[in-house]
Amino acid sequence: MKKISLIPLVGIIYFTVSGGAFGLEKLVSSTGPGLALLLLIATPLLWSLPVALMVSEMSSMLPVHGGYYRWVYFALGRFWGFQQGWWIWIFTFVDMSIYPVLFADYAKYFFPHLAGWQHWLVCLLVIYTSLVINLRGAHSVGRSSVLAFVIVTIPFLLFTILGVSKIEHAPWLPWTTGGDNLIQTIGLGLAVVIWNYSGWDNVSTFAGEVDNPRRNYPLALMISVPLITLLYLLPMGVGVGTTVNWSEWQTGDIAKVAGQVVGPWLGATMSLAVMFSVWSLFNSQLLYTSRLPFAMAEDGFFPKWIARRNARWGTPHISLLICSIIYSLFCLLDFKKLVVINVLIYSTALLLQFYALIRLRRERPKLSRPFRIPGGWAGVILSTGSVVIFAAVCFVFFLLGTGDSWKQVVIAAGMLLTGPLVFAIATRVLDQSPVNEAWLRELDHSPDKD
Repeated sequence: MKKISLIPLVGIIYFTVSGGAFGLEKLVSSTGPGLALLLLIATPLLWSLPVALMVSEMSSMLPVHGGYYRWVYFALGRFWGFQQGWWIWIFTFVDMSIYPVLFADYAKYFFPHLAGWQHWLVCLLVIYTSLVINLRGAHSVGRSSVLAFVIVTIPFLLFTILGVSKIEHAPWLPWTTGGDNLIQTIGLGLAVVIWNYSGWDNVSTFAGEVDNPRRNYPLALMISVPLITLLYLLPMGVGVGTTVNWSEWQTGDIAKVAGQVVGPWLGATMSLAVMFSVWSLFNSQLLYTSRLPFAMAEDGFFPKWIARRNARWGTPHISLLICSIIYSLFCLLDFKKLVVINVLIYSTALLLQFYALIRLRRERPKLSRPFRIPGGWAGVILSTGSVVIFAAVCFVFFLLGTGDSWKQVVIAAGMLLTGPLVFAIATRVLDQSPVNEAWLRELDHSPDKD
């Protein structure tokens, strides 16, 4: 089985976390240019970098299939390991189903009458072309991600280069929209920006398919954080600096702005690039989502047949097919970004990962760690505290800024509570003998084992 090298891993990270500057238009129109640019700079420092550092240390120490699910399993036990894997996986039912719908919505630019069953067929096209590529292995996904990165990035870089000479005013002015409710303004901004800077830990789930993961994960993550930040900042800065109607921007309008500032040819090119990016987002993220039920089946939480591999490519074909079918069905439902649900579930999962990091630092200090968060314990505490405080601030702003947030809190709490319930059912009904727990035996026989 061919494995993912450094550059393809960077490509996969790019489409797991970002995918391009499209989708940030609402950030500008909701908050104002200055606050939008400030959030685009502050969020990677306070959120992305600490998470990337944690993922780098844990991936270099435990480069196993299932990633963060097995980190938590090893550090905190089977119960909490299951919660980690289950919470993230069930949230992807809604989250992953949004990308095919977005692709079909963007296709209406070229096919205005696309609706009903035809709209769903386009969604299925996105899902099952991605399935075919994923069935051939993570290496194929990595190669397609590199190609997609080039196709998606070139129009945005052209807009930056050709548009910078047409900047007419400071991109950071005005600072805000001038509305009366500053808390709501910041809450709306955080809702957009935290979504566009999340997913760094998801790339850990296919660590067994990465070449030299102890080296390549930390290196790829440290490359990706500034890369994604710059590819957000540059085109958005040029966009707000060359136009005055930023308050009217909607999702996808960056292509219209490029067409007005540079020429219609660039607007059309960018529209096609955005569609390709949405497809690549689903393709790359299907790689990580499918490894969760696969690893959990190997550990006895799901039926063992889900842990089967394809005889030719060695890929978890049953898990891939199950995920694809689930996303196909959820595409029929009308979902929007449920930001509070996302922040609550994702932040809860992140806290478990940071706790696993702290627990292993304290109880298994001699485990091989090719990469460590710099600064010793001070670095670990600073990274953990930054993520906890940032998530808490976001959550408070969401609750104070929008009226229906409590409904989303109830839904998120209900989703979290399904974890203990399903764990109890799985441990009573299924045969708990693992299909493959060599990763755990190997770590348990490390030199520092008491």
